Amino acid sequence: MHRLWSVLEIATVIFKHLQRRDQARIIRVCRYFWEVAIPLVWEDLPDIWMLVELFLWDKGSTDLGLIADQVGQTSLLLNQADKIEQASAAGPDKLVPTDRLSVHGKHTRTISLTLDPDKFHDLELFTYNDPFLLSLPRLRTLKVTIGDLDAPAGAELLHSALYLPTLTSIQLFPMHALDVGSCEPLMLLTQAVAKNDFDELESLTIEFPIKGEIDLECLVEAVRSHQKLKRVEFGTIHDTLQLQEALKELPLLQTLRLGELYFPSSRKPPPPMVTTGFPSLLHLDLSATPTHLQRFLPSINSSYLETIDLEVFVAERYLSSRIGIALEELTRFTLLKEVKLLFEVGYAWEDVEPVLSCTRLTRFGLISREQSWIPINSSHLQAMKKAWPRLLDLTITNFDRPTTGEPLIRLADLFDLTKDLASLQKLHISFDGRQHTQKQTFDALQNGGAKPANTSLQLLDVGWSLKDSDSEACSNLGQQFVAWWPNLRGVQAPPGPKRRWQGVKDFVAHQRALVTQSLSSTTATK
Repeated sequence: MHRLWSVLEIATVIFKHLQRRDQARIIRVCRYFWEVAIPLVWEDLPDIWMLVELFLWDKGSTDLGLIADQVGQTSLLLNQADKIEQASAAGPDKLVPTDRLSVHGKHTRTISLTLDPDKFHDLELFTYNDPFLLSLPRLRTLKVTIGDLDAPAGAELLHSALYLPTLTSIQLFPMHALDVGSCEPLMLLTQAVAKNDFDELESLTIEFPIKGEIDLECLVEAVRSHQKLKRVEFGTIHDTLQLQEALKELPLLQTLRLGELYFPSSRKPPPPMVTTGFPSLLHLDLSATPTHLQRFLPSINSSYLETIDLEVFVAERYLSSRIGIALEELTRFTLLKEVKLLFEVGYAWEDVEPVLSCTRLTRFGLISREQSWIPINSSHLQAMKKAWPRLLDLTITNFDRPTTGEPLIRLADLFDLTKDLASLQKLHISFDGRQHTQKQTFDALQNGGAKPANTSLQLLDVGWSLKDSDSEACSNLGQQFVAWWPNLRGVQAPPGPKRRWQGVKDFVAHQRALVTQSLSSTTATK
């Protein structure tokens, strides 16, 4: 064996990049590889059945005549489905862990569990079986997905489950986003989180079905009973002052994601928030209407906020948009480095203009889901360039092709944007790259004696840009990209049946390969 493998850190890094099945094969090579790879195989379990298979059933525990000897020995081998079925019938108090459970379980940090009628009783392992819990000393994350489950049948079990004091992260999800039937089991599990005392819990993620009827009291109790939370993610919830007040009081909260806040049709919008909180907040991800933004953003009193992702949509009850007024609050956060704005409503440049006051930005995204192009022109691009001299990543694009005749950003504006913006490394932008605009731009650049842009741009994502399918136009555009951006390593484009950008992508990749080969040859010669 090469001496390189004797360095534990190097071998571990290499094995981490392998797929799970390849890691499982590696452990059969030799004892040393087994010691290195076995923690990686058992670190993140995609299903609990991998642990269920490490149990035996005590003698006489069932009526099926299962003959079990001492721990680690059995005279009747059952397949996986039979074992799970027998576990449900026998009950967790009749299960005996094998030696392998303690050997492998000590490496487990994450377990994924799907609750459905077939696997529901697997949850009992977390509730009553002390040997099982003691065999997982490093378990930190539990991911539970609610399937087609009859919640009332297991209400008592759900309330008493999740007794895992070592957990630092709990994630609860529905099987389907529109499955409103999973609301009740999710709320029962949330109540279990509030009921049990997780001294080390730092992250709580709960996704509810879209527009499902939710009693937020259980969320409020779960938050208030765990004051060490640093990360909270709640998806698809209706707006309540009680929940937001509970979140504001968390002293260590650093990351907050609230998805699709909405007002139930049965009540009026709550009054504006008058108190402030979130003293340690670093990252905010909020999906809400402009009215919610106006209420929520002023309540943040953190001098450490660095990242804001806002998705703005308008519910039926709100026909007017006051986005600009809400975004003015961003100017208070002096350390803000990353801002992403995703609009599902129409807007104007004046709505986005307040963000120009955030002079420390290194990443900015402006994305529209409207069937029209973002209203950006050359003067707006120049304003961005002047306001954000440290910009590393810029996104200005649409999610879909436009149906209106509004103009795109011109190709000349695209080149001018990167000029003297030395820090820019990634650019995701939609522009007009059709053949007639190419000719105008190329002539203007050649007549002006244009030099390569002073930028370190490495990745260009053309998004939903327009371009003729002419192969000559592809070649010309690829040549200009390589000449204008010497550090460009690749071009990305959304997949499509016409593959209009494939010629440009291939040309840039080919030129980059030639440059790399030339540099390698020069280095070898020296």
